[in-house]
Amino acid sequence: MTPTSDEQQKNGPVVDSSVIRHVLPLVISVLVGIGSAATTATITTAKLEERVNNIERKLSDHAQETTGLRQRDNEYERRISRAETLAEETQRRLSEIGADVKALIKMEKMKP
Repeated sequence: MTPTSDEQQKNGPVVDSSVIRHVLPLVISVLVGIGSAATTATITTAKLEERVNNIERKLSDHAQETTGLRQRDNEYERRISRAETLAEETQRRLSEIGADVKALIKMEKMKP
């Protein structure tokens, strides 16, 4: 028995139960799929954020190591420069000492 227009207005639209039995599983499947996709996207986003954070932390660590290496390099450059200066000064003094020794030897030979 089909409802009359007066009954439809009073009770609202009437849906056949066989339609609900066929459409409801489809709607549920679609909703489960959407929920699954949203969950997967959330998990993937969280993993990507974690990876980005790890990369940023490693970059920061490398930057600190690079800064430390630069400081050590600068210190070694200063040491090498100081050693070169000392070597030049030592070479100059040795030349002076050698000249003085030669002069003393000549003076000793000239003595009677």
